[in-house]
Amino acid sequence: MSDNFNSIDIHISSELILPNPDEVCQDSELTKVVKPTQTYSLSEKHMVEWCEGSGVSEAIARRAVKYLRDRKVIAHRIGWAVYADEYSLGWFASGLDLATMKPQSFGQFKPDIAIQFPEKEKPTKYLSDKGHPYDAIALPHPDKNFWQRVLDDVSIIVDLDEGTKKSGAGMTCGLPSLALCGVAMWQSKGEIVPNLAAVAVPGRTIRVRFDMDVLTKKEVRLEIKKLVKALEKRGCNVLIAMWNPELGLKIDDVKVKHGPEMVHKIMSEAQPYPQWLQALEAQMKESDSGTVEGKKGKKELPPPSAIAEELAEIYRDKLAWESEYQLWRHYSAKHEGLWDIETPETVRGLIHAHLRSKDLPGFNAGYVSSIATILQSDLEVTDWNEQEELIPLLDGVLDRATQQLLPHKPGYRFNWQLPYKWSGHAIGCKPIEEFLFKITGDKTIAEVLLAFLSAIVTRRADLQRYLELIGGGGTGKSTLMALARLLTGSDNTVSSQLKHLENNQFETAKFYGKVLALFPDSERWQGEVSVLKQLTGQDPIRYERKGVQQCRDFIFKGMVILSANEAPESRDLTSGQERRKLTISLDTRVPEYEGRNLIKEFEPYLPGLLKRVLDIPASEVTRLIKHTDREVPALAQVKWRQLCETNPIAGWLEEKAVISPDAKGYVGLGDIEQAGRWLYANFCKYQQENGHKNTVPMKRFSLNLRDLLKNQMKVAIVEGRDRDGSYIEGLGLRCRLDPTGEIYPCPVTKKPFCDGFVMDCDGSVTVESLTDVGFDGYAGFSQNSNDTAKKISPDTSKKEFCEVGGEEKPSNPSNPTPVNIPAVTNPSQTRHKPVTNPSQTHQPKILEVGDRVVVKDLGGQFHGVRGEIIKVHFYPTRTGLLVKFDKQVAFIQEHEFIAGDLMYLAPGMK
Repeated sequence: MSDNFNSIDIHISSELILPNPDEVCQDSELTKVVKPTQTYSLSEKHMVEWCEGSGVSEAIARRAVKYLRDRKVIAHRIGWAVYADEYSLGWFASGLDLATMKPQSFGQFKPDIAIQFPEKEKPTKYLSDKGHPYDAIALPHPDKNFWQRVLDDVSIIVDLDEGTKKSGAGMTCGLPSLALCGVAMWQSKGEIVPNLAAVAVPGRTIRVRFDMDVLTKKEVRLEIKKLVKALEKRGCNVLIAMWNPELGLKIDDVKVKHGPEMVHKIMSEAQPYPQWLQALEAQMKESDSGTVEGKKGKKELPPPSAIAEELAEIYRDKLAWESEYQLWRHYSAKHEGLWDIETPETVRGLIHAHLRSKDLPGFNAGYVSSIATILQSDLEVTDWNEQEELIPLLDGVLDRATQQLLPHKPGYRFNWQLPYKWSGHAIGCKPIEEFLFKITGDKTIAEVLLAFLSAIVTRRADLQRYLELIGGGGTGKSTLMALARLLTGSDNTVSSQLKHLENNQFETAKFYGKVLALFPDSERWQGEVSVLKQLTGQDPIRYERKGVQQCRDFIFKGMVILSANEAPESRDLTSGQERRKLTISLDTRVPEYEGRNLIKEFEPYLPGLLKRVLDIPASEVTRLIKHTDREVPALAQVKWRQLCETNPIAGWLEEKAVISPDAKGYVGLGDIEQAGRWLYANFCKYQQENGHKNTVPMKRFSLNLRDLLKNQMKVAIVEGRDRDGSYIEGLGLRCRLDPTGEIYPCPVTKKPFCDGFVMDCDGSVTVESLTDVGFDGYAGFSQNSNDTAKKISPDTSKKEFCEVGGEEKPSNPSNPTPVNIPAVTNPSQTRHKPVTNPSQTHQPKILEVGDRVVVKDLGGQFHGVRGEIIKVHFYPTRTGLLVKFDKQVAFIQEHEFIAGDLMYLAPGMK
């Protein structure tokens, strides 16, 4: 703020002048005499009043205040034309309409000389605009986006003042502040005024800071009660500012005398309405009595600030107020070296004890609350910085790097502690290591579990991974989670359920300051996991407790373990969750552990287990936990297998698609009749066949499929769109490119697909062998060979639509008929000899692997395309050829090929 006011008139730019008076005038008589070109400017006197007297910045004052020099204009603004001749000149303050961000019409007027109205006993210093509906005044800010940011961010606290100068002082301190022209003017005709309604949205904190000199009036207290009730009904949190008479009774007084820091401090001590009312009544009682009981001979109570100062010196290293999360912490109250959470009741008990020790028995609850509030400011800790390279234990603080035990100190700021002593670490942990090996059956996987325990005690949230234990009853899941809790300490562990985490707004506050989070029985939850991803991804998490205003978001610094009897299925099919998940399948029941209390047996070995996991280098922990897929192939297989079980798109991809640089699959629509052409149609049919009534919408299918391929499977695909629709190069349908399952492995797990014919992967051949797998533009074998059709038995001649749209297959595919086909080393020994077409003069040529052929496909997709035979298949009634074309592999019957100059037909063809 500038301290110099050399200019007598400070002119306001045209864009900041209030709306034209005659445009908003409701009195037709005044309209004739008001000059629309009236110039507004501020005098040096007004600038001194606003800037020096109330601590408002010059930038805000210039934008908010105008000097009205015409009494008729004043009469129009105030709406009391009858007193037009009596009006003194003066300033008029107005702001913005928060709905439109344009200048508002309503405002507050202060005459240079107070006006004595006939019906008033005292002269009136301030007048509100009666010509327009009441509204709260949002003073303009030099930053044009200031109020828009407030509207967009519900976490920003908005203050409510009585008077524009006080609001301007708050705005100068960086506090969004609305001004009311009177304590009752928060509503009009029973409705909250528009600007206040704009900010009073669910979750917003509104802080009321009316002047202290009027709060002793009963009618004012009643109006505040109504205001609080109305705001709480809209879902707001309401706080009341508690002024300290020693510092000032109004915010602008405090700003001028003590600066913005004191304003912020007083605002941070604002209380919920019930507590404020109780403290106010106690303070009023003390003010009226002058003594403890108002009787002579009693010792007077010292000011609350004096008692708070004494207590602050006594408890400087024992008590701390964590203001960001509204928590009292008490050092070494339960365990040496631990800053544990303390209840407000306990803190008040300490104040009681101190007062009684000073022979002051006549104090009341309001007096104690005032001391506690002041003490919060004196013992405030804004940044609770722990020493991350140290680990707190019962007998000291352990340096992780040197494993040297150091003495406890309050400055370490630890709010967690391992519940055992380092002195017993020489015992080792052999029984625990044996347990981990036996339940996993793999030394490397057991080492992964030890690395995860290391990540817990060293707080490696930076790994952004959580452990998921899958297995039936008796496989060690619960024991392993109990072991992690035992190593961490029950006070440092929080147990929850995913349904509470995702749906309860207060649940996340339980995780603040914890080292380990456990989620048992997670298979019961099949909803969203957005909060779980925040918890494990070092993202800011909402902190809100009942009865306490919403505090600053926090970042969870611990690790997470989930357990389930079967793999949980969530609605999140993206890589966001999968890349954070470390899945270990526990399938082995160990009979020797049944009926034993393993946790009690393991308890003596906890120091040795701590030593064991701390001996694992941080780089090794990162390798095993962060890069498990690459470093532990056994767990990578578990991950991909589980992905196919829980992600319907991955399951479909595993069974129905192939990955090849030469493939090109069109996404298409959900028409199941086109399941042989389009990826999405094929997926929809796959879902129906597997009993899923509802499938993934096409848009989400396309997005999740791309995410699965690119981000999770790391497949190099090319996305595009042409006249036939959206496509993915690198992905195709197996029924079109590899119907025998011999060429391409399973895309997700990389395991070989079924070898040979269309099988159920158990060695039996289904009736609908690959000869009945059709293609776009290909009508199938039976439609082109009368002789072939005659040789089909009655049981296998029944047809139904197969998974490829428009094609046919034998019925009852779920009961395949085993067919024993001898191994053939020379296709020419067993294949049917084609009959020479009478129109040809050349001898028939037997088609073999490696021959180049041209398709005669009745004008279909492969008509006239040259390809190479890569396999010959033999069936009871006909022979089929697997042919590789330029970018596709197709299975087509022999009689549809032209070899060289000869066209060969199956027996019976003409």
